[in-house]
Amino acid sequence: MKDFVTDILICKVSYNWYQVIKSDYIINGSSVINCWYTDEEESKLGLEAHEQLPAPGSLALFLVEKNSYQYIVGGGFYLSRQFMYPDSCWNEFGIKNGYLTKDTFIKRLFSCGGDPEVPVSCYQMYGTFVFTKSHILRLPDGFEMDLNHKSRITLNRNLPLSAYLKKTCMERRSLQLDKNSRNASWPGIYFKATLHRTYNFKDHFKTKVFGVYHHKCAVTGCSLIDTLRVAFIRIFYDERYLSTPNAIVLRADLFKLFSKGIITARYKDESTVVLEVSKNLAVGSASEYRQYDGKELFLPENRDDWPSKEFLDWHYNIRYENWLKNSQFSLADFVNDEEDTIPNYENSNSGSKLSDRT
Repeated sequence: MKDFVTDILICKVSYNWYQVIKSDYIINGSSVINCWYTDEEESKLGLEAHEQLPAPGSLALFLVEKNSYQYIVGGGFYLSRQFMYPDSCWNEFGIKNGYLTKDTFIKRLFSCGGDPEVPVSCYQMYGTFVFTKSHILRLPDGFEMDLNHKSRITLNRNLPLSAYLKKTCMERRSLQLDKNSRNASWPGIYFKATLHRTYNFKDHFKTKVFGVYHHKCAVTGCSLIDTLRVAFIRIFYDERYLSTPNAIVLRADLFKLFSKGIITARYKDESTVVLEVSKNLAVGSASEYRQYDGKELFLPENRDDWPSKEFLDWHYNIRYENWLKNSQFSLADFVNDEEDTIPNYENSNSGSKLSDRT
């Protein structure tokens, strides 16, 4: 496949949006995030520019403007554009809208001329990458983009600036990629910590868990081994959590939903564990999985191997619906949603040269 030669979508974001997205990225890894704009913000584009969007899969970059400078703080790959009511926007993306709570999200909506009863334009990005301080790219003098108060622009692929941004940003993205990840993306510190602790003996342990579940998905009963995964309930950083009560065998799609916090499991009574499917997702997004809501899990014969109630409570409180809240800890706890501030990087680039230094 040839190197993708496409136009670049530039989305202007607030510095606090970047801070929240960065925190979630570092902790939970690459994901689908949402750049949203109100009608008032979109109207500044004009009709022709309003309809100009690159093809899905094109590079998208997040731009922050501060003190007459422009900074590229991360990006992803353009997935789609949708019109969503703010409530649906929050229910589906939560803090991946760039705000820590629904209240601050709605407050920002009002400040941008929006209305909870009016849909917003949502530009969704897949495979996100976010730059930390050392990799933030300040556009060199003379190469700033004329956004003229616009929320976004599409940068023509033939411009020298496009080639520079693509080369520089993709090089900086590559420094973050986990070569052990199936998706060649940043998997987040939860995954990295777990992988580090289980690297030498994970196959032995997973085989043991498969055995106690008789090589079957605890929800569906599927026994096709290539579709099964061992889902850890509580993320762990030492061997205390490497035990059968901290693991469940799930079909690959359910494993992914469990790890993303879209589904969870809870004790209904002392001898029954049931699945719970998030009701905060848009109905269409999870309708096929609602059949499993309340479904009783198949449990191992030996009660000592049953899922730990303590660990399931942890998953429910910390991981379940984690796109609507901070994770177990957050790097964005002190983000002030009232104030947009960005560190002073005025001396990070020299003159108007296309320097890699930030």
